[in-house]
Amino acid sequence: MTDFLLVNKIAQLIHENQKQRLLYKKGICLNGNFYSHMSLPDITSASFLAERQKMTPVKMRFSKVFGRDGAGDTARDIIGVFVELDTDEGKLDLLFHNVELDENIRNPEAVLALIEAFSEKEKCRVREDAVLWKLAAKNPDFLDFLLRYFSCQCTVKSFRGIEGKGLNEYYFVNGKGEKRRAHFELIPETKGGDITRREAEFLAGYDCDAAMRDMKEAAERNNIPKFNLFAVLDDEYRKIFLGSIVLNELKEYDDELLKFSPVYVPDGIVLSDTPLDTFTAFAFSEGARLRGGAFN
Repeated sequence: MTDFLLVNKIAQLIHENQKQRLLYKKGICLNGNFYSHMSLPDITSASFLAERQKMTPVKMRFSKVFGRDGAGDTARDIIGVFVELDTDEGKLDLLFHNVELDENIRNPEAVLALIEAFSEKEKCRVREDAVLWKLAAKNPDFLDFLLRYFSCQCTVKSFRGIEGKGLNEYYFVNGKGEKRRAHFELIPETKGGDITRREAEFLAGYDCDAAMRDMKEAAERNNIPKFNLFAVLDDEYRKIFLGSIVLNELKEYDDELLKFSPVYVPDGIVLSDTPLDTFTAFAFSEGARLRGGAFN
């Protein structure tokens, strides 16, 4: 124990083994660029939307939300998509899910109840439908969400056709200080990829990395998907096409976006202060802090 260099080396090796995410454990990362569609000075002062075809570097991570690391890609689960734009004023981190939370369960208590239900399923190895329908029996507000969850929407064999609804709400702020409440949507240029329960069960045993392998093979064929980014102005019932995301590089390791958090926004965009947005901002920021370790 007098060899301080050895002790420090051992401590560093321990800290290099980073903590796993609570959710979104297994994922795949890609790099690319975002190309703005047009200038939007009346909506926001954000520079990445200040001129037509302005290029902004972007990173995307596709993952299952509740599935443990090593689980089959086609097993029933919600798909989460991280989008990080590296704008001139700083990062913009956006989180999308392919299943939208209904308004009556868009609160921290409901989200925690969902997480606890899925955790019980994983820890106790009980049937998924038994745990989740028990949740709906206690709180009928979950019923519409679970009906979508148990549809083919949550059994996919490809991430390339995922359509995402933004989890968080934001405010666009223009040069005059005027605010507009909005949320983001992510639409693929080529939709599809959902499969039946029987095919999902077969692929889960035959090829547990089916969706990740599909993305890798698409990259080898230079057929990486493109996505369109939209903003929906909630109070005006108006949908704006912001631009296109063109992915061009598959990352070999899933080591990107370790410090992803909705708190990262550039000038001209403000994260809403609703209870759900405050809750998710804290959860991601605290998770990033714990995973960083003393040597990062």
